Amino acid sequence: MEKKVTVDLFSNQPHGNFMEHWLYDQRMLWPGQFAYRDEFEYVQIAEEQLLKYRGNRNMERLWLHKLKFGKAFGIDIEVLPVSLFDQDPYYIVLPHSTGVMSIIKQDPTTVTVYGDRKSGKTVTSWTIAWELYNSLKETKEGVEIYVAGDADAITKALKAYSKRVDAPPEVVRFANVIQERTTYEMPESTGRNQVLIYNEIGEDVSSKRGMARENLEITLRSMRVRHERRWMIFNVIRPQLIDISLRESPIQIFHHSTKDNMASLENMVKDPWKPIMWTTSGLRPGEALAIYSLLGYQVPEKVYTTAIDKFSPKPPAWLLDVIKAAKGMEIEHANEIEFMRNRGGKQSKMPKGDVIRDQAFTLYVRNIQDNYPRINVADVYHFLIDWQVRHLSKRTACTNNHVDHRTMDELIREGFIQLSGRGTDAESEN
Repeated sequence: MEKKVTVDLFSNQPHGNFMEHWLYDQRMLWPGQFAYRDEFEYVQIAEEQLLKYRGNRNMERLWLHKLKFGKAFGIDIEVLPVSLFDQDPYYIVLPHSTGVMSIIKQDPTTVTVYGDRKSGKTVTSWTIAWELYNSLKETKEGVEIYVAGDADAITKALKAYSKRVDAPPEVVRFANVIQERTTYEMPESTGRNQVLIYNEIGEDVSSKRGMARENLEITLRSMRVRHERRWMIFNVIRPQLIDISLRESPIQIFHHSTKDNMASLENMVKDPWKPIMWTTSGLRPGEALAIYSLLGYQVPEKVYTTAIDKFSPKPPAWLLDVIKAAKGMEIEHANEIEFMRNRGGKQSKMPKGDVIRDQAFTLYVRNIQDNYPRINVADVYHFLIDWQVRHLSKRTACTNNHVDHRTMDELIREGFIQLSGRGTDAESEN
Protein backbone atom coordinates (compact mmCIF):
# COMPACT_ATOMS: atom_id res chain seq x y z
CA MET A 1 0.00 0.00 0.00
CA GLU A 2 1.38 3.42 -0.94
CA LYS A 3 2.22 5.62 2.01
CA LYS A 4 0.35 8.93 2.00
CA VAL A 5 1.88 12.12 3.25
CA THR A 6 -0.40 15.04 3.98
CA VAL A 7 0.98 18.53 3.66
CA ASP A 8 -0.33 21.48 5.64
CA LEU A 9 1.39 24.81 5.14
CA PHE A 10 1.47 25.78 8.81
CA SER A 11 1.43 22.50 10.71
CA ASN A 12 3.89 19.75 11.47
CA GLN A 13 4.18 17.35 8.58
CA PRO A 14 3.63 13.70 9.59
CA HIS A 15 6.58 11.81 8.17
CA GLY A 16 7.05 8.08 8.02
CA ASN A 17 10.52 7.70 9.47
CA PHE A 18 13.29 9.30 11.49
CA MET A 19 15.14 10.63 8.42
CA GLU A 20 12.11 12.50 7.13
CA HIS A 21 11.51 13.91 10.60
CA TRP A 22 14.97 15.45 10.73
CA LEU A 23 14.77 16.72 7.17
CA TYR A 24 11.40 18.41 7.43
CA ASP A 25 10.32 18.75 11.07
CA GLN A 26 13.63 19.78 12.60
CA ARG A 27 14.79 21.89 9.67
CA MET A 28 12.31 24.57 8.55
CA LEU A 29 12.06 27.40 6.08
CA TRP A 30 11.09 30.59 7.92
CA PRO A 31 10.13 34.13 6.84
CA GLY A 32 13.40 35.64 8.07
CA GLN A 33 15.23 33.92 5.19
CA PHE A 34 13.35 35.92 2.56
CA ALA A 35 12.97 39.57 1.63
CA TYR A 36 9.16 39.33 1.41
CA ARG A 37 6.53 37.13 3.02
CA ASP A 38 5.07 36.05 -0.34
CA GLU A 39 8.51 34.79 -1.43
CA PHE A 40 8.65 32.64 1.69
CA GLU A 41 5.19 31.19 1.10
CA TYR A 42 5.92 30.56 -2.59
CA VAL A 43 9.12 28.61 -1.84
CA GLN A 44 7.65 26.77 1.15
CA ILE A 45 4.67 25.50 -0.85
CA ALA A 46 6.96 24.41 -3.69
CA GLU A 47 9.23 22.46 -1.34
CA GLU A 48 6.30 20.79 0.38
CA GLN A 49 4.81 19.78 -2.96
CA LEU A 50 8.16 18.26 -3.95
CA LEU A 51 7.93 16.16 -0.79
CA LYS A 52 4.33 15.22 -1.48
CA TYR A 53 5.10 14.06 -5.02
CA ARG A 54 8.46 12.52 -4.25
CA GLY A 55 9.23 9.86 -6.87
CA ASN A 56 6.60 11.20 -9.31
CA ARG A 57 8.92 12.47 -12.03
CA ASN A 58 6.35 14.61 -13.85
CA MET A 59 5.11 16.43 -10.74
CA GLU A 60 8.65 16.84 -9.39
CA ARG A 61 9.68 18.39 -12.68
CA LEU A 62 6.71 20.77 -12.49
CA TRP A 63 7.56 22.06 -9.00
CA LEU A 64 11.30 22.22 -9.71
CA HIS A 65 10.40 24.39 -12.69
CA LYS A 66 8.37 26.65 -10.38
CA LEU A 67 11.39 27.06 -8.12
CA LYS A 68 13.61 27.88 -11.10
CA PHE A 69 10.97 30.35 -12.23
CA GLY A 70 11.02 32.01 -8.80
CA LYS A 71 14.82 32.15 -8.83
CA ALA A 72 14.76 33.83 -12.23
CA PHE A 73 12.61 36.58 -10.71
CA GLY A 74 14.97 37.32 -7.86
CA ILE A 75 14.32 34.77 -5.11
CA ASP A 76 17.88 33.86 -4.08
CA ILE A 77 17.79 30.11 -3.41
CA GLU A 78 19.51 26.84 -4.23
CA VAL A 79 17.73 23.51 -4.64
CA LEU A 80 19.74 20.59 -3.29
CA PRO A 81 18.83 16.93 -3.97
CA VAL A 82 19.44 14.82 -0.85
CA SER A 83 19.66 11.05 -1.31
CA LEU A 84 19.19 8.73 1.65
CA PHE A 85 20.56 5.25 1.04
CA ASP A 86 19.02 3.92 -2.21
CA GLN A 87 15.79 5.93 -1.99
CA ASP A 88 14.56 8.60 -4.37
CA PRO A 89 16.12 11.97 -3.51
CA TYR A 90 14.47 14.64 -1.44
CA TYR A 91 14.74 18.23 -2.61
CA ILE A 92 15.84 20.78 -0.02
CA VAL A 93 15.71 24.53 -0.60
CA LEU A 94 18.70 26.49 0.75
CA PRO A 95 17.98 30.23 0.75
CA HIS A 96 20.83 32.73 0.51
CA SER A 97 20.01 34.79 3.56
CA THR A 98 21.22 36.91 6.46
CA GLY A 99 18.42 35.53 8.64
CA VAL A 100 20.97 34.12 11.08
CA MET A 101 21.96 37.70 12.00
CA SER A 102 18.36 38.42 13.00
CA ILE A 103 18.45 35.48 15.39
CA ILE A 104 21.89 36.42 16.78
CA LYS A 105 20.66 39.92 17.61
CA GLN A 106 17.51 38.74 19.41
CA ASP A 107 19.12 37.35 22.56
CA PRO A 108 22.57 36.59 24.00
CA THR A 109 23.77 33.36 22.41
CA THR A 110 26.78 31.25 21.45
CA VAL A 111 28.02 31.33 17.85
CA THR A 112 30.60 28.81 16.65
CA VAL A 113 32.35 29.49 13.34
CA TYR A 114 34.11 26.58 11.64
CA GLY A 115 36.25 26.27 8.52
CA ASP A 116 39.66 25.86 7.01
CA ARG A 117 42.28 28.57 7.23
CA LYS A 118 41.65 31.58 4.96
CA SER A 119 38.01 30.55 4.48
CA GLY A 120 36.53 33.74 5.96
CA LYS A 121 35.96 32.88 9.63
CA THR A 122 37.66 36.04 10.90
CA VAL A 123 35.64 38.33 8.63
CA THR A 124 32.44 36.59 9.78
CA SER A 125 33.30 36.92 13.48
CA TRP A 126 34.21 40.59 13.28
CA THR A 127 31.20 41.39 11.10
CA ILE A 128 28.94 39.79 13.72
CA ALA A 129 30.68 41.80 16.45
CA TRP A 130 30.26 45.02 14.44
CA GLU A 131 26.54 44.39 13.86
CA LEU A 132 26.00 43.48 17.51
CA TYR A 133 27.78 46.68 18.53
CA ASN A 134 25.43 48.73 16.38
CA SER A 135 22.34 46.98 17.77
CA LEU A 136 23.45 47.25 21.43
CA LYS A 137 25.21 50.60 21.66
CA GLU A 138 22.01 52.54 22.35
CA THR A 139 20.66 50.14 24.98
CA LYS A 140 20.69 51.21 28.61
CA GLU A 141 23.30 48.53 29.40
CA GLY A 142 25.68 49.61 26.64
CA VAL A 143 28.18 47.17 25.15
CA GLU A 144 31.72 45.93 25.74
CA ILE A 145 33.73 43.83 23.26
CA TYR A 146 36.58 41.51 24.23
CA VAL A 147 38.94 39.70 21.85
CA ALA A 148 41.06 36.74 22.97
CA GLY A 149 43.59 34.97 20.77
CA ASP A 150 43.86 37.76 18.21
CA ALA A 151 46.30 35.81 16.04
CA ASP A 152 45.74 38.13 13.07
CA ALA A 153 46.51 41.32 15.06
CA ILE A 154 43.18 42.80 13.96
CA THR A 155 42.57 44.57 17.28
CA LYS A 156 45.91 46.37 17.00
CA ALA A 157 45.24 47.24 13.35
CA LEU A 158 41.79 48.57 14.25
CA LYS A 159 43.20 50.73 17.05
CA ALA A 160 45.76 52.13 14.59
CA TYR A 161 43.06 52.73 11.95
CA SER A 162 40.87 54.58 14.45
CA LYS A 163 43.65 57.13 14.99
CA ARG A 164 43.66 58.18 11.33
CA VAL A 165 42.22 61.61 10.59
CA ASP A 166 39.85 60.10 8.00
CA ALA A 167 38.55 57.33 10.26
CA PRO A 168 34.72 57.41 10.50
CA PRO A 169 33.57 58.53 13.98
CA GLU A 170 31.52 55.35 14.48
CA VAL A 171 34.59 53.21 13.82
CA VAL A 172 36.51 55.23 16.40
CA ARG A 173 33.78 54.59 18.96
CA PHE A 174 33.74 50.90 18.02
CA ALA A 175 37.51 50.64 18.51
CA ASN A 176 37.24 52.34 21.91
CA VAL A 177 34.94 49.66 23.35
CA ILE A 178 37.22 46.78 22.27
CA GLN A 179 39.61 45.26 24.77
CA GLU A 180 42.24 42.70 23.79
CA ARG A 181 42.89 39.86 26.22
CA THR A 182 46.13 37.88 26.29
CA THR A 183 44.51 34.83 27.87
CA TYR A 184 41.21 33.05 27.36
CA GLU A 185 40.09 33.84 30.91
CA MET A 186 36.54 35.21 31.03
CA PRO A 187 36.15 38.92 31.81
CA GLU A 188 34.20 39.88 34.90
CA SER A 189 30.50 40.53 34.48
CA THR A 190 29.88 44.29 34.66
CA GLY A 191 26.14 44.45 34.02
CA ARG A 192 26.81 45.65 30.47
CA ASN A 193 26.19 43.67 27.31
CA GLN A 194 29.39 41.81 26.43
CA VAL A 195 30.51 40.45 23.07
CA LEU A 196 33.39 37.98 23.35
CA ILE A 197 35.41 36.86 20.30
CA TYR A 198 37.52 33.77 20.92
CA ASN A 199 39.82 33.55 17.92
CA GLU A 200 41.97 30.60 16.85
CA ILE A 201 40.33 28.20 19.32
CA GLY A 202 42.62 25.20 19.70
CA GLU A 203 43.10 22.10 21.79
CA ASP A 204 44.42 23.89 24.86
CA VAL A 205 41.05 25.54 25.48
CA SER A 206 38.38 23.55 23.69
CA SER A 207 39.23 19.85 23.84
CA LYS A 208 38.32 17.20 26.36
CA ARG A 209 42.03 16.92 27.15
CA GLY A 210 42.31 20.62 27.74
CA MET A 211 40.08 20.80 30.81
CA ALA A 212 42.00 23.62 32.37
CA ARG A 213 40.38 26.23 34.57
CA GLU A 214 39.78 28.60 31.66
CA ASN A 215 38.19 25.86 29.57
CA LEU A 216 35.85 24.86 32.40
CA GLU A 217 34.86 28.48 32.92
CA ILE A 218 34.14 29.02 29.23
CA THR A 219 32.09 25.81 29.09
CA LEU A 220 30.01 26.80 32.09
CA ARG A 221 29.56 30.40 31.01
CA SER A 222 28.47 29.36 27.51
CA MET A 223 25.47 27.71 29.17
CA ARG A 224 24.51 30.94 30.95
CA VAL A 225 24.94 33.53 28.21
CA ARG A 226 21.37 34.81 28.48
CA HIS A 227 21.62 35.38 32.23
CA GLU A 228 24.96 37.19 31.96
CA ARG A 229 24.14 39.19 28.81
CA ARG A 230 26.99 37.68 26.83
CA TRP A 231 27.35 36.91 23.14
CA MET A 232 30.19 34.40 22.70
CA ILE A 233 31.76 33.93 19.24
CA PHE A 234 34.20 31.06 18.77
CA ASN A 235 36.49 30.61 15.75
CA VAL A 236 37.36 26.93 15.37
CA ILE A 237 39.97 25.58 12.95
CA ARG A 238 40.14 21.96 14.15
CA PRO A 239 36.55 20.87 14.88
CA GLN A 240 37.65 17.34 15.79
CA LEU A 241 39.08 18.73 19.05
CA ILE A 242 36.22 20.84 20.32
CA ASP A 243 34.33 20.20 23.51
CA ILE A 244 30.74 18.96 23.44
CA SER A 245 29.52 22.37 24.65
CA LEU A 246 30.61 23.92 21.34
CA ARG A 247 29.25 21.02 19.29
CA GLU A 248 25.83 21.86 20.72
CA SER A 249 26.09 25.59 20.04
CA PRO A 250 22.66 26.93 18.99
CA ILE A 251 24.21 28.83 16.08
CA GLN A 252 26.83 27.16 13.89
CA ILE A 253 28.38 28.77 10.82
CA PHE A 254 30.42 26.56 8.50
CA HIS A 255 32.90 27.99 6.00
CA HIS A 256 34.87 26.07 3.36
CA SER A 257 35.91 22.70 4.79
CA THR A 258 37.78 19.79 3.25
CA LYS A 259 39.78 16.70 4.23
CA ASP A 260 39.92 15.99 7.97
CA ASN A 261 37.77 18.97 8.89
CA MET A 262 34.95 17.73 6.66
CA ALA A 263 34.99 14.31 8.31
CA SER A 264 34.68 15.95 11.72
CA LEU A 265 31.90 18.30 10.64
CA GLU A 266 29.86 15.40 9.28
CA ASN A 267 29.72 13.94 12.77
CA MET A 268 28.22 17.16 14.11
CA VAL A 269 24.94 16.87 12.18
CA LYS A 270 22.24 14.24 11.79
CA ASP A 271 22.54 11.81 8.87
CA PRO A 272 19.95 13.53 6.64
CA TRP A 273 21.92 16.77 6.85
CA LYS A 274 25.30 15.30 5.86
CA PRO A 275 24.80 15.98 2.11
CA ILE A 276 24.04 19.57 3.05
CA MET A 277 27.35 19.77 4.92
CA TRP A 278 29.19 18.47 1.85
CA THR A 279 28.33 21.70 0.06
CA THR A 280 30.87 23.49 2.27
CA SER A 281 33.70 22.00 0.19
CA GLY A 282 32.53 24.18 -2.72
CA LEU A 283 32.16 27.43 -0.82
CA ARG A 284 34.26 30.41 -1.81
CA PRO A 285 36.05 32.52 0.82
CA GLY A 286 33.44 34.58 2.64
CA GLU A 287 30.56 32.21 1.94
CA ALA A 288 29.18 29.99 4.68
CA LEU A 289 26.47 27.52 5.60
CA ALA A 290 24.50 28.51 8.71
CA ILE A 291 22.58 26.04 10.90
CA TYR A 292 20.80 27.75 13.75
CA SER A 293 18.05 27.29 16.31
CA LEU A 294 14.74 29.13 15.87
CA LEU A 295 13.23 28.19 19.21
CA GLY A 296 13.09 31.85 20.21
CA TYR A 297 11.24 32.77 17.02
CA GLN A 298 7.51 32.06 17.15
CA VAL A 299 4.52 33.31 15.18
CA PRO A 300 0.89 32.34 15.78
CA GLU A 301 0.74 29.88 12.92
CA LYS A 302 4.00 28.01 13.55
CA VAL A 303 6.70 27.19 16.06
CA TYR A 304 9.94 26.94 14.07
CA THR A 305 12.87 24.78 15.20
CA THR A 306 16.02 24.81 13.03
CA ALA A 307 16.98 26.73 9.88
CA ILE A 308 19.71 26.00 7.33
CA ASP A 309 20.76 28.57 4.76
CA LYS A 310 23.68 29.96 2.81
CA PHE A 311 25.13 32.97 4.58
CA SER A 312 27.44 35.63 3.21
CA PRO A 313 28.33 38.23 5.86
CA LYS A 314 28.34 41.84 4.69
CA PRO A 315 31.41 43.46 6.25
CA PRO A 316 31.81 47.23 5.97
CA ALA A 317 34.60 48.37 3.65
CA TRP A 318 36.67 49.77 6.53
CA LEU A 319 36.74 46.35 8.22
CA LEU A 320 38.22 44.74 5.12
CA ASP A 321 40.86 47.50 5.06
CA VAL A 322 41.68 46.85 8.73
CA ILE A 323 41.99 43.09 8.19
CA LYS A 324 44.25 43.67 5.20
CA ALA A 325 46.44 46.00 7.26
CA ALA A 326 46.53 43.45 10.08
CA LYS A 327 48.21 40.93 7.79
CA GLY A 328 51.23 43.22 7.70
CA MET A 329 51.27 43.40 11.52
CA GLU A 330 50.79 39.69 12.08
CA ILE A 331 54.45 38.76 11.94
CA GLU A 332 55.27 41.34 14.61
CA HIS A 333 53.31 39.17 17.00
CA ALA A 334 54.53 35.76 15.85
CA ASN A 335 55.43 34.60 19.35
CA GLU A 336 52.10 35.82 20.69
CA ILE A 337 50.30 33.87 17.93
CA GLU A 338 52.19 30.74 18.90
CA PHE A 339 51.21 31.30 22.53
CA MET A 340 47.52 31.71 21.78
CA ARG A 341 47.38 28.66 19.54
CA ASN A 342 49.48 26.23 21.50
CA ARG A 343 51.45 26.85 24.63
CA GLY A 344 50.00 29.38 27.04
CA GLY A 345 52.88 31.90 27.24
CA LYS A 346 53.27 35.32 25.61
CA GLN A 347 56.06 37.28 23.98
CA SER A 348 54.84 40.04 21.70
CA LYS A 349 58.14 41.92 21.16
CA MET A 350 61.63 41.06 20.04
CA PRO A 351 63.55 39.55 22.98
CA LYS A 352 66.19 41.77 24.54
CA GLY A 353 69.89 40.97 24.42
CA ASP A 354 73.03 41.40 22.36
CA VAL A 355 72.57 37.91 20.93
CA ILE A 356 69.17 36.28 20.29
CA ARG A 357 69.19 32.51 19.90
CA ASP A 358 66.20 30.65 18.55
CA GLN A 359 65.99 26.97 17.59
CA ALA A 360 65.94 28.06 13.94
CA PHE A 361 68.53 30.88 13.94
CA THR A 362 71.00 33.05 15.89
CA LEU A 363 70.86 36.84 15.53
CA TYR A 364 73.83 39.00 16.59
CA VAL A 365 72.01 42.21 17.49
CA ARG A 366 74.92 44.32 18.80
CA ASN A 367 77.19 43.43 15.87
CA ILE A 368 74.52 44.51 13.36
CA GLN A 369 73.88 47.79 15.21
CA ASP A 370 77.63 48.54 15.29
CA ASN A 371 78.27 47.72 11.64
CA TYR A 372 74.92 48.57 10.02
CA PRO A 373 73.44 51.46 12.06
CA ARG A 374 70.76 52.17 9.43
CA ILE A 375 69.26 48.67 9.65
CA ASN A 376 66.22 48.13 11.90
CA VAL A 377 67.18 44.98 13.79
CA ALA A 378 63.58 44.38 14.89
CA ASP A 379 62.59 44.11 11.22
CA VAL A 380 65.41 41.61 10.70
CA TYR A 381 64.23 39.57 13.69
CA HIS A 382 60.63 39.45 12.47
CA PHE A 383 61.87 38.56 8.99
CA LEU A 384 63.66 35.55 10.50
CA ILE A 385 60.55 34.49 12.40
CA ASP A 386 58.55 34.74 9.19
CA TRP A 387 61.12 32.85 7.11
CA GLN A 388 62.62 30.30 9.48
CA VAL A 389 59.85 29.69 12.03
CA ARG A 390 56.67 30.15 9.99
CA HIS A 391 58.33 28.82 6.82
CA LEU A 392 57.18 31.53 4.43
CA SER A 393 59.35 32.07 1.38
CA LYS A 394 62.26 34.44 1.76
CA ARG A 395 60.74 36.81 -0.78
CA THR A 396 57.43 36.96 1.11
CA ALA A 397 59.20 37.39 4.44
CA CYS A 398 61.22 40.31 3.07
CA THR A 399 58.12 41.96 1.64
CA ASN A 400 56.12 41.53 4.86
CA ASN A 401 58.86 43.13 6.95
CA HIS A 402 60.09 45.81 4.55
CA VAL A 403 63.66 44.53 4.31
CA ASP A 404 65.81 44.08 1.22
CA HIS A 405 66.71 40.48 0.35
CA ARG A 406 70.24 41.55 -0.68
CA THR A 407 70.78 43.04 2.77
CA MET A 408 69.61 39.81 4.38
CA ASP A 409 71.96 37.80 2.15
CA GLU A 410 74.85 40.02 3.21
CA LEU A 411 74.03 39.67 6.92
CA ILE A 412 73.99 35.89 6.54
CA ARG A 413 77.18 35.87 4.47
CA GLU A 414 79.00 38.01 7.04
CA GLY A 415 77.84 35.80 9.93
CA PHE A 416 75.59 38.34 11.67
CA ILE A 417 72.75 35.87 11.09
CA GLN A 418 73.37 32.15 11.51
CA LEU A 419 70.73 29.64 10.42
CA SER A 420 70.53 26.43 12.42
CA GLY A 421 71.16 23.43 10.21
CA ARG A 422 71.28 25.63 7.13
CA GLY A 423 74.83 26.98 7.21
CA THR A 424 75.05 30.20 5.22
CA ASP A 425 72.81 29.19 2.34
CA ALA A 426 71.67 32.71 1.58
CA GLU A 427 70.18 31.74 -1.77
CA SER A 428 67.55 29.39 -0.38
CA GLU A 429 63.97 30.51 -1.02
CA ASN A 430 62.34 28.01 1.40
